Amino acid sequence: MKKIIFIDASHISSPSAAKACENMGYEPIFILNPELYRGDILKDISCYTLYFEDTSRYENIIQCIQDNDISDVEAVMSLTDRAMRNAIQVALALDVKGPDLALLYLLQKEITSKLALEGSPETLSFNLTDFNPNKISQLLDKHGKLVVKPSEISASIGSFSIDLETNVNEIPRIIEETYSSNLAKGTWLAQQYIEGEFFSLEGYIENGDVNIVGATYRERHENTLTVAYFPGEKQIGPDSFAMAKEIISKVLVRSKLQNGYFHSEFLASGGKSYLIDANIGRIAGGSISQLIADSNSIPLSKVMEHVIRLTLFPNSLPLESPYKGNLIECMGVTYGAPESCKLGSIHIPECTKSKHVQLCNENDDLKKVGVDGSGWVGILTGSKVNVEKDIVNIRIKTNSGELLTPVW
Repeated sequence: MKKIIFIDASHISSPSAAKACENMGYEPIFILNPELYRGDILKDISCYTLYFEDTSRYENIIQCIQDNDISDVEAVMSLTDRAMRNAIQVALALDVKGPDLALLYLLQKEITSKLALEGSPETLSFNLTDFNPNKISQLLDKHGKLVVKPSEISASIGSFSIDLETNVNEIPRIIEETYSSNLAKGTWLAQQYIEGEFFSLEGYIENGDVNIVGATYRERHENTLTVAYFPGEKQIGPDSFAMAKEIISKVLVRSKLQNGYFHSEFLASGGKSYLIDANIGRIAGGSISQLIADSNSIPLSKVMEHVIRLTLFPNSLPLESPYKGNLIECMGVTYGAPESCKLGSIHIPECTKSKHVQLCNENDDLKKVGVDGSGWVGILTGSKVNVEKDIVNIRIKTNSGELLTPVW
């Protein structure tokens, strides 16, 4: 049986992607960075072939394939931003199918911002080797507040804000002392800060035609994204939704990308939409892929089969869309602890109707939710009615025996 290799994994969609592979007649293979995965994901894909390797370098992945004699490879892909570039490079090295080569430059946020200047916050790219504080100071003086974030990482990982009281010369120190060396040495962005409602457009491009599946309305707890509503058009409003569709359509047409999914993040402010992160080349991670499936009353494996065929097998197009409308209101909650602690266990009542995925292991150190994603404990997805009922009954038990009410 021919194989499809997935580089790294998405906590919710990867098990369904593996099932989709089997339905298509392929054997799924996962090559994962062992430092990145905890909780249920390793159990959920344990029935498939797994290899553990430092996936931050594509040469490591190729060596892993060679060392383990992985043969009959049909294609290589990734469901994550961080591994997408390496997945493409591995596919090229093996001379097998992979994601659209246009993604090699579209993965860079500064590139997609330039493709939609009329709909993007003013952005400046930099790296630590030739850091120029003067340019960033000028941008900060102009806007009063900036967001600093990595160029090729999503979900607000590595992002922080600076204002007029910040010493711009301290930015390299903050990055080097706070984030991994791999993240620190890459390209970073200083971007105009915009206060607004956070949402994303979910969709795909097929043979150059843009298809919008829907919008996801997002909520934060301080600096951490915690809640997703799909469909979320009514929370966003018609003007912001229409403007966002126009912006991402322009980006995709100008990009020359032919086939692939997107999960493009926006801020709505004053009836306008601003493109924050285009996230081109993959379906949304976290709870959103499950919400799309639940909302359309179809298995997530059906959605993932569409993702795989569209990404890897353009000769099979056109595809029948799995999205039929008549959407159910769904909700995803990524919850965590109200204080820093060590996890003992998670108490989930037997009557829970929503789907639960645990993101960490017992005895893991948890940060208070609101700092970044390191405080996440689990994800709850399902109909809005069920999730709202179920989330209030979940408890986080610390290793000292204290029961904590989840924060989201």
